[in-house]
Amino acid sequence: MLYDLAAITAAFSVAVSNLISPSAIRHLGPIVFNCWRLGAALFALVALVTLRGGWNLPSKVHLLALVTSSTIGIVVGDSCIYAAMVRLGPRRTAVIYTT
Repeated sequence: MLYDLAAITAAFSVAVSNLISPSAIRHLGPIVFNCWRLGAALFALVALVTLRGGWNLPSKVHLLALVTSSTIGIVVGDSCIYAAMVRLGPRRTAVIYTT
C-alpha cells in the first residue's frame, strides 16, 4: 500500500512539474532549472532518509551503475528535454517524450 502511494505521488509530481515548468525553464534556462529541480529532489531524499532513520549503502558495482545512470538519464537527458521544451513548446516536447 505504501509503495503504491509513493508511485502515485511520484507520477503526480512529474505531471505537475511538466505543467508548471515551461515558464520557469524560459525564465531560468534549462540547465539552471534542472539544477534547482535536482536540488529539491536531493532535499526530499535527505528528509526521507532522516525520517526513516537510516540509509543502506549499495555495493560498489551498484553504486557505479546508479551514478552512471543518473548522470546520463537525469543530468544530461533532462537538461536536453528542458532545452527542447523551450524550443518546441511543452506540447510537442510531451509527444516526443512519450514516444
